[in-house]
Amino acid sequence: MKNYQLRITLIGIEPCIWRRIAVPGTVTLAKLHNIIQISMGWDNYHIYLFDVGKQSYGEGMQEWAEFDKRVVNAKRVMLQDLVSRKGARFLYTYDMGAGWEHQIFVEQIEDGVPAKIRCLEGGRSCPPEDCGGPAGYEELLEILFNPKHPEYEERKEWVGGHFDPEHFNPEPVNHRLNRLKVRTEAA
Repeated sequence: MKNYQLRITLIGIEPCIWRRIAVPGTVTLAKLHNIIQISMGWDNYHIYLFDVGKQSYGEGMQEWAEFDKRVVNAKRVMLQDLVSRKGARFLYTYDMGAGWEHQIFVEQIEDGVPAKIRCLEGGRSCPPEDCGGPAGYEELLEILFNPKHPEYEERKEWVGGHFDPEHFNPEPVNHRLNRLKVRTEAA
């Protein structure tokens, strides 16, 4: 059994927002999408796409017609079938309209008993869902850090009263990840 340690970095945000996760190689890309959603803090409202080499993988195939993409069903492909070497990189895009791109870097691949899915560590809070991509997130932070801004109260309410962009705690993430059911043996 191959086990993977992946570093997921949200592209276009400084300082960097990132997560380090451990997963068994037998996770499908559809399940990896769910793991990334939970680890990053996204709400899974939008379609997604993995670009590995020259091939794209996703779900909701009808939606991809408008993007003129040929997409393989992510439910049918395991991570270990596509990525076999340490140091490999591939792209995960969430919410095509906002363009949240994540670089996934394979830090380690090891043999052993199936890895328990977990978030090992990370840095900074995930941007709130539907805030408008990297540029919208930057604007949101400018407003939230300026109580005199005319949109301050409205945006503060929109984020639930408080948003700390520097905070990340893997404990609640791992609590949610523990509830995922993942196949741990190759077919």
